[in-house]
Amino acid sequence: MLSVPLPLISIVLLLTVLLRFWHLRQGDELARARLGFVGGCLIMLLGVAMRWTLPHSEPLMAVRALLATLQPGWVLYCLAPLFSARAPRHALVLMACSAAVYLLTRLGWYGLLDSYNVSLSLAVGLYLWRWLPGRRPQRSDWQRASRYRLLMLASLMLLSDALISGVISLDLLFSAGRHVATILLVTQLLLIGILVTALVASSRPAQPVVADTVAPASHAEPAAVTQTSADTRSVLPAPEQHSAPAPVQRIAVAAASDEDRQIMAQLQQLLSDQPLYLDPNLTLQQVARKAGIPGRQISAAVNRLTDGNFSQWINAYRIDAICQQLRHSELPITELMLAGGFQTKSNFNREFRRITGMSPSEYRQQAGVPPTC
Repeated sequence: MLSVPLPLISIVLLLTVLLRFWHLRQGDELARARLGFVGGCLIMLLGVAMRWTLPHSEPLMAVRALLATLQPGWVLYCLAPLFSARAPRHALVLMACSAAVYLLTRLGWYGLLDSYNVSLSLAVGLYLWRWLPGRRPQRSDWQRASRYRLLMLASLMLLSDALISGVISLDLLFSAGRHVATILLVTQLLLIGILVTALVASSRPAQPVVADTVAPASHAEPAAVTQTSADTRSVLPAPEQHSAPAPVQRIAVAAASDEDRQIMAQLQQLLSDQPLYLDPNLTLQQVARKAGIPGRQISAAVNRLTDGNFSQWINAYRIDAICQQLRHSELPITELMLAGGFQTKSNFNREFRRITGMSPSEYRQQAGVPPTC
């Protein structure tokens, strides 16, 4: 009967996840972190599979031991740009120290490596866990939610690796390794379940709903809003046009290409002609179809040319439109909120304060308009 080793199944699944992430890449830090992290896991899994399926080989064992020692530092290096500007340099120093420890073991300090690997995986796993936000981001803020899941997965992976390595070491010490095969079997089954879940999640179309996140911006001259529906016209009347561009249209990264600027100009013209951002269920793919530009290129251009992601960029348009009406009309704030593309008052108030530094009622009072709600 044909039998397939579980490590081989895990490798195929992990390679599928890696190819899927490569297909979905958008050129931002999150995409690079995911690719680096999954690629590193794939290399480590290849080493584990060779260790337990191929005949004993001293060079192969040496390479696998080196990769295992470098793994926590590599994970930290891949994910560091998501939460700290200095962490990548610290990760490189950590990898250099790990290589030095490995060389010491090759010189005769044989008992040092296993303890070092367990301690390092535990330390880096706890360090990544420390950077997790206190509250899970909402699904509508798809980029922050993806970063949260990636950091949590990496942290749990390193902590689990430390736990499993410690258990195997104890089993080798007290039971001569009688339970190692069972431990590895359970580990591989759990890994296959995680990989299948990741594959299913990554196969869903990337159509984030632009709902709750806004980019910091100034509101001295909010963006003009052109109305296309009767319902919207009744709440957000067409204001006068401003010659100054919206705050969200400022160039934030000088290294952007001419193609990015052309895409941004086309998007700005589209939103000027059609206020798509007033739709609370707007997705990246809807904008891509309207503009005739692939969603991946739109997301990459927005990331490089603004201070935030696509969701933040769209929400800044919404806040700009609402702020303009707060200054020029006496309509209730709740009506302006709903017409501007927000669905819940709590999210709107939170994001409004983040982008303006005050509540909607305070903003209206500062503009000299009598409060209505």
